[in-house]
Formats: sequence, structure tokens, C-alpha cells
Amino acid sequence: MAKIVAKQLPGHRELIYYYQHSYRVKIHPGAEGKGPGSGPSQVKTESVYLGTADQVRDRCRAGFAFQKVQAKGLGDDGAPHD
Repeated sequence: MAKIVAKQLPGHRELIYYYQHSYRVKIHPGAEGKGPGSGPSQVKTESVYLGTADQVRDRCRAGFAFQKVQAKGLGDDGAPHD
């Protein structure tokens, strides 16, 4: 799933925009299938910093290529560990 997320960061008056793409990755690469019993998976999210609304507009007009700034796993803190 992909979406654009607006965040209000401390010390910033304007909203900062990020493009986020979430997907699942098998914890055990040998496990196959998508249904129940196919093995546990983990949600991964890639975020791309877009900037403020004015920066996004200016970059789109100039043909700027955005950069990936971080990748993180969701739910890692609450996931059981072996």
C-alpha cells in the first residue's frame, strides 16, 4: 500500500510530507504461500521525504527526483522474538 503522509514535526510550522510504501516480507525466506500456516511475515515501510507543500510544488515543476530517506519495520517492538 502506498500513501502520502503529512507530519507536524517539532519546531516546524509547516506540515512535512512523506511518501510511504508498506509491504510484507516473510521472516523465514523458505516459507511459501500467503494463507494461514504459510509462516510469519513482517510489515516493512519505505519512506521518501518530499518536503513542505511549497517544496513539493517547486520540485515537481523543476523535474526533481526525490530520494529514499529511511526504511523501517512496523510492529517490531511488539513482535515476539525467538
